[in-house]
Amino acid sequence: MSYTHNPNKRGRIRTVLFDLGNVLVQIQPEMMAKSLGGEGVGEITRYEKSVRDYINRYERGELLTDQVLELLYDLFRKKYSHDTIRTAFLSIIGRPIEGMDELIRRVAQSAHVALASNTNDLHYEYCRRAVPALRFLPHHYLSFQIGAVKPEPEFYQYIINDLESDPAQMLFVDDDDVNLAGAGKIGFRLYRFSTVEGLRAELKTIGLV
Repeated sequence: MSYTHNPNKRGRIRTVLFDLGNVLVQIQPEMMAKSLGGEGVGEITRYEKSVRDYINRYERGELLTDQVLELLYDLFRKKYSHDTIRTAFLSIIGRPIEGMDELIRRVAQSAHVALASNTNDLHYEYCRRAVPALRFLPHHYLSFQIGAVKPEPEFYQYIINDLESDPAQMLFVDDDDVNLAGAGKIGFRLYRFSTVEGLRAELKTIGLV
């Protein structure tokens, strides 16, 4: 069954969707270059367009982990081993956002909760072990599995259809204005994340904590 937005139907929030990066865990893209050592910053800067293209394709599920590591290995003219590149790529993931695990645990008592993220297999598998909040999210909607990335409509529509829910009764929590705008066009209710305290206050206002 396909669900579309009904602008006249809002009502109670029944589902809260949480982004991963900079909502549940800190993202520090500068660490990849630093992790590669002395020439790392120059390498990433020199090949920035290609690096971004590879990562985008990886997040879409068009490349497997071994393939993206091999592409980066060749791009950097074989200066770094595959293990070194893997470690550098993982260094982008920082510390979990303190307090989000407990907040999601509380929200899950009164609404359905799920993860909705642009990510890739390597980062996701690492976060499954390192980010406590993920254990409270029963559904994980991931770009590399869906085959579409935020803010593309196909990403949001996949979630709507899978949950068989009206987006007007779903709250989309993200830190990126472009991703929020894409969700808003589909009909989701939106919250731009900046602090745990701010999100907690919003969720209290709408009766979810």
